[in-house]
Amino acid sequence: MIRNILNLPLVKRNLIAVRQEFAVKRAVGRIIDELAQYSFVNHSQVSEFENSLSRRLGGLPVFGTGSGTDALIIAMKALNVGPGDEVIIPAFGCVSLAFSVSWVNSRPVFVDIEDDTFAIHPEKIEEKITSKTKAIIFAHLYGQPAVTILKILDIARRHGLSLIEDAAQVFCAKIYRSGQWQDAGTFGDISCFSFSPTKQFCAPGNGGAIVVRENQLKDSIDRMRFYGAKVFYYDHPTVGVSAKMDEVHAAALIAKLPFLSFWLEYRRILAEHFNEKLSGVGDIVLPPNKEADTKRIWYRYVIRTKKRNQLFDHLQKTFKHKPQLLPKIHYPVLLPDLSAYNADWVSRDFPIAKRVSSEILTLPLNDAMSLNDVDVVCKTIKNFMNNTV
Repeated sequence: MIRNILNLPLVKRNLIAVRQEFAVKRAVGRIIDELAQYSFVNHSQVSEFENSLSRRLGGLPVFGTGSGTDALIIAMKALNVGPGDEVIIPAFGCVSLAFSVSWVNSRPVFVDIEDDTFAIHPEKIEEKITSKTKAIIFAHLYGQPAVTILKILDIARRHGLSLIEDAAQVFCAKIYRSGQWQDAGTFGDISCFSFSPTKQFCAPGNGGAIVVRENQLKDSIDRMRFYGAKVFYYDHPTVGVSAKMDEVHAAALIAKLPFLSFWLEYRRILAEHFNEKLSGVGDIVLPPNKEADTKRIWYRYVIRTKKRNQLFDHLQKTFKHKPQLLPKIHYPVLLPDLSAYNADWVSRDFPIAKRVSSEILTLPLNDAMSLNDVDVVCKTIKNFMNNTV
């Protein structure tokens, strides 16, 4: 089925979507029926989902959480990051990177990014390390894993720092290391995934996961996400919260797993069609695809252009009645420029991040799209570029 995807008519693509929808509804319905009959939850679906992910990630321990942000917060708690500590993070990315650090009463220290992968710049990290630095958070963006995590892993080791890998946007992507392919999300001391509704592989509500390399952290992470319990009601050796993945969400994700490879390939085909149609158009810079040492996924299709604001407005107007084809901007405001930090942050020296945030534009890329939809979007962009100075 996947082998002949290039020849699949739209109707068959839709049939696969219907099959997935049926599988998810059946799995979720079964859990709801069980919850209606019994007053307890044994988390069997969460355990099954964790085991499935662990097998995909080389056998590393996996712990399902309520969200990717929950995963980041628990990761820092497990590493004893707290008041008075500093955590180095990229100046560009999802707000959860910064807010999770602040949520544990630590100070985010922002660092500029690379111009191509948009990941934190390895050559700019060490100048920000102080005696208060406790950890580094490395985030892969848009589906493109950044091989520079290997350099940052070395920096963290030399300075005795923990490395938290945010792999929320690169589930199923890989990096070439020491002669073999290694899954993104298995490089950090602790790595975090998100299965929120914006992700390609998503739960019907929310969800996340923590991947652990250090065995001594397993028990504390497991307890922290479920009220700190070793034996619920009787033994709570750790202070914890309710941040364990829900049974309903776990059941839905399990049901989606058999279809995931199809949708990853489908998006790759859509993205390659975008590449073909937009190559050489205006000043557009196409998304990176570093095939020599990474295997990316196409979570988002993000271009760059100095005409970003004008093009964004034009596409918004053109497709206002076709929400599935609307563009977005991820991310228009640097993390240190968020109003939560604006008054406190002194250094604004993030020239690459500032330039990137002013040029990036996320074009529509979703499982409901067809190649014809890509053609329509690209034709609109070409016409705009040909008629603007």
